[in-house]
Order: sequence, then structure tokens, then C-alpha cells
Amino acid sequence: MAWADDIIVLNLRIARQQRYVDYLEGANSNVFGPRGANADPMNSSHTNGCDPDDSTAAAHRWTGTGGANAYFAWWRSQYPSADENTAGIEGAVYDAWKDWNDTLSQDIANTTGYSDILAGHKTTITNLTTKRDLLQTNIDNGVEQKTAPE
Repeated sequence: MAWADDIIVLNLRIARQQRYVDYLEGANSNVFGPRGANADPMNSSHTNGCDPDDSTAAAHRWTGTGGANAYFAWWRSQYPSADENTAGIEGAVYDAWKDWNDTLSQDIANTTGYSDILAGHKTTITNLTTKRDLLQTNIDNGVEQKTAPE
């Protein structure tokens, strides 16, 4: 694989990690909600890791700042009648909302384990960015890419 191709994959992986951070911290705008049945976060045609052909999942997505708290507030305003008996994507999002509402929404940074999870995602972003930037520097400086013998 060429370095340029590696950079594309690294950018997709960085974006995926950033979505996790944004979900927990809420500082940056991002897309939140179900990605879709055939979502592929490593496929650059799947904007924000979402299946572009899954309109049912898309109806439950929201873009904005505020992370999970803002997403679930929006989602609940759109689907106020959803409950534990609701099926499909709406039922799955209800279950995620219920879990978030009951256990995580109060203070995610101090919830057992989540500060470590958040730190892990940030470390992964740093590591992937360093690798991507090194590959870009190699390209910019005309470093010859060595290939494995066949």
C-alpha cells in the first residue's frame, strides 16, 4: 500500500477516535447516532463512518456540539414516545438513551472507567496523527518507499 493510501486510512481512524472523544466531551461538532446496518468507518465514501444508504438510521442522527448529552436531548425531543417496548433502530437508540440518562449523563469524566477510556482515545489520536504526519513528511521530502519483496 502506498503512503498516500495509508494516510487516507489513518485519517479515517483519527476521525473515528475523534467521534468517541466528541461523544464523551462534547466540545466539537460531530455526527452522533446510529451509523447504519452496513456502516464502514474505514470506507471514505461513508461520511463520518455512516452508511449513506441507510435512511432509517440517518433519521436518528444529529450533528452538533454537546456530545451525547446534546444528542440524546435532541433524540428524545424527536422520539418522545419511544420506550422499552420500541423495536428496531428506534428501540436500540432508546436503550442507549436510557443507559446514558440513568448512568452516564451526570458526570462522564468521573464515571468509573470513562476517564481512562477518554484518555485512551486521545492517546490513540495522538499516536495515529504522529504516524500520519511522519508519512506525509516522507512524501514531502521525497523519501523512497521501500516495498516488501514478492
